Amino acid sequence: MNRFFSNAFYILRVAAVFLVSSSISYADVKSFSMHRATTGGKVVEAFYGFNANPDCTLHAVPSIQILKAPVHGTTINKREKVYPDYNPGTPKYKCNKVKISGIVVYYKPEVGFKGTDYLEGRIIFDGGSVANVKITIKVS
Repeated sequence: MNRFFSNAFYILRVAAVFLVSSSISYADVKSFSMHRATTGGKVVEAFYGFNANPDCTLHAVPSIQILKAPVHGTTINKREKVYPDYNPGTPKYKCNKVKISGIVVYYKPEVGFKGTDYLEGRIIFDGGSVANVKITIKVS
């Protein structure tokens, strides 16, 4: 399963704490597009977020905001232990072997739905960095 990441300070595995305001100004915004696939009503991980300290301990669990909910399914948000996915050559790459608390967004298609669905989310990190995520999900 492909893993999604932001910058050297933060990595994604997002899901749970929703923010109400959409007029917040953020210091650093990144945008990503990802593709997922599932079959016959099976739940699939859409995206995730986490934030490790340099010593690989948890810094803070990011929060998320669903900007556009899927039309043919629902999202399920869970806080759970995840493996970071830092880029090779970055100081936190060593943390990829250690599970830390993160936030995960899962997608569950409607019963009987086959086709393509979409969702958009925003991952908000402790220091003000933000990742906007567009997910395309093919359901067969």
